[in-house]
Amino acid sequence: MKKYLHLIVPSAAVLLCSLFLLTSLDRKVFDIFLRALPSLKESDSVLVVKIDDVSIERVGLFPWTRDIMADAIVFLREMGAESVTFDLSYLDKSPVKVDPRYVQEELPGYLDYGFGQINDTVTQVMDAVASRQIGPKEAPEYRDQIIAFNATVRDSLGTSIAYVTRDVDSYFAKALKFFGKSYLTLTMITPDTVIGEVKTFDMKPYDVEWLESRVALSNIEIRGDTKTPDTLGMTPAIPVLLRSASNAGFVNADPDPDGYRRRVHLLMKYNGRYYGQHIFVPLLEKFGNPKIIVTNSSITLKDVDNNGGRHDIRIP
Repeated sequence: MKKYLHLIVPSAAVLLCSLFLLTSLDRKVFDIFLRALPSLKESDSVLVVKIDDVSIERVGLFPWTRDIMADAIVFLREMGAESVTFDLSYLDKSPVKVDPRYVQEELPGYLDYGFGQINDTVTQVMDAVASRQIGPKEAPEYRDQIIAFNATVRDSLGTSIAYVTRDVDSYFAKALKFFGKSYLTLTMITPDTVIGEVKTFDMKPYDVEWLESRVALSNIEIRGDTKTPDTLGMTPAIPVLLRSASNAGFVNADPDPDGYRRRVHLLMKYNGRYYGQHIFVPLLEKFGNPKIIVTNSSITLKDVDNNGGRHDIRIP
């Protein structure tokens, strides 16, 4: 009996789990097995930048405007961060923001300077008329010069006033592009998230051709894959941001019925193309965008350059 113990125990465990497959007990047994695994060692090279009570106390109420997020990633770049990913889904345009510091501190100076130029010009001309340096014949010429000069001042003041408001989306987009390896989100639309019997999602508002050419994974080989979830579409970040970022990945991570998240898909499909999970995408780029082989049993990254050595990485 002892001779076959190494076969009996695993077989009994498999049989026990199969009896409760897809039940709450099955999930509990799964959790017990997970606890038996050694803890993963966190990498010091990965940081989660959190918005906590101290952050809100110093910066202001959340959600923060996108110019604040832009300043944050510029700071991260200056501090040597290699890549940055956002788990916030920027699906709508931001309202134009008034810059109170500019209105209070800088704009008055521009206004004083512009109107001061106009006052100086009018004073010089009127003094010249009073001293008879300008006669009736020269008056029309000086009038036209004053009008032209005032138009120049008006344009200059118009530019200064335009800076009262800031397009924070444009500013955030410039910061994403400046950073370089910056990543935003997609949210894949699965059939179970669509209300109603007809399971459809309108992708007309989105540039599908651009998403397929720039965001979908390209260096990928499919070998009989039937397990990767097929979706109805996706909601990406707004174009002004997405096109300035390096890439994007989906953030879908549905919990089990008991509320716990025990697994996450690394790949999802739409329209026959494969898209990567939010953190999987920058990891692929860090590994040099290796070839991905997808089967029903694994996702394999071929010939990965990792810490100076090349090898395959197989993900069950």
